[in-house]
Amino acid sequence: ARAARVNWLPQETILFDGCSLERSLTIELQEGAALLLAEPLVFGRLEMGEALTSAHVQDRIEVRRAGIPIYLDCIRLAADVQEQLDRPGVAGGARAMASLLYVAPDAEAQLALLRRFLPRHAGASLLHEDVLVMRMLSRDSNEMRSSLVPMLDHLSHGGLPRCWNI
Repeated sequence: ARAARVNWLPQETILFDGCSLERSLTIELQEGAALLLAEPLVFGRLEMGEALTSAHVQDRIEVRRAGIPIYLDCIRLAADVQEQLDRPGVAGGARAMASLLYVAPDAEAQLALLRRFLPRHAGASLLHEDVLVMRMLSRDSNEMRSSLVPMLDHLSHGGLPRCWNI
């Protein structure tokens, strides 16, 4: 609906060795609707010393406004995922990743503030004046959360679900 706001803020998806994940999320926004979306992924149960040497991951997110695509992201990893993540040009050894999408009239104004929250291995930019995207890579889920929670809390206007404050 017009002037509606959707906060899609699931906790981390934890991928484990031998997993097979294929999922797709499509969101249709009307003109004037706002969206805050976060999609955090953790590659392996690190506290157990697990490595993703055999996994299949295909994760797709599409957001449309009035039928027109404004964001499309697809991640595909297969076989020895850890070996792929260890490559400097892929993830440099990171074991957690978060994507953030903010669609709102104030997206452009939020960009400079959001960049102050960013850790070393992250970037944020505008796709359109009202579409902001961010992606970060982290050593582990704790490091990812410590960077992501302040961003989500700010962009959700203090409306972060309680489970994120654990």
